[in-house]
Amino acid sequence: MSVKGTTLNFLFLIGYVLAIDDPCAAGHYREFPSQNIGARQEGCLSSVFEECDFYFNDTLWYTSFFGKLLTHCPRDRSCGSPLPVWIDGPYPNENDGLVNRTVCIKKESLCCSTILTMEIKNCSTFAVFRLPNVPSCPSAYCFESNLPCETTSTSTTTTTSTPVTHRTTEPHIPSSEYRPTTKPKEYINERPDLLIGMLIGGFVVLVSIATCVILYAKFWRKPQRISTDQYPVVITNSALPYKQP
Repeated sequence: MSVKGTTLNFLFLIGYVLAIDDPCAAGHYREFPSQNIGARQEGCLSSVFEECDFYFNDTLWYTSFFGKLLTHCPRDRSCGSPLPVWIDGPYPNENDGLVNRTVCIKKESLCCSTILTMEIKNCSTFAVFRLPNVPSCPSAYCFESNLPCETTSTSTTTTTSTPVTHRTTEPHIPSSEYRPTTKPKEYINERPDLLIGMLIGGFVVLVSIATCVILYAKFWRKPQRISTDQYPVVITNSALPYKQP
């Protein structure tokens, strides 16, 4: 293989590794659990069963087509939880790439009683995010959603014209979207992209080493020639032609 061909293959592998690590790529993110998304809006309170993201899988990337994560301090006991979680900062622009945002947990009158950090990326038509686990239950992420709360009774506050809905149905926690309190040893099986990235990364390292060896052998290493002056030819009597007496 020529040096040019090796270089092109090396650059292609680097691009492939970068693409496989892009959370915006298809198959690299999941839909945020669509069950009870309406219960996570600011106008919904929980009176019986409360949302909790303590068991949320913080190793995966998610997106939500039902609403955006709330970017302002919510009202007390809203979003289906007495400890609602929101993002302290705007959504990033597409050119910003992968950025970190501060996540706040509101407790009573404190908008940021607990501070966490999340990763988020603007994928042009949608955004993907990797949410940290909340320290304890009941605490849940808030969404700007127009979906109704799952409810059996409604009430309206006297201080605002926005109806506040109380959800009385038990939240559904799909096992595929949540994780136990301790991460399983089979975590690598949940991230096939990570395994593929590790294999390709190892292959890229081997190709780089092979390329360096080829370049060294071709351009830097000079062949050593044996000088005949250092090794004089000694002619012995046995090498002379035999003459009969």
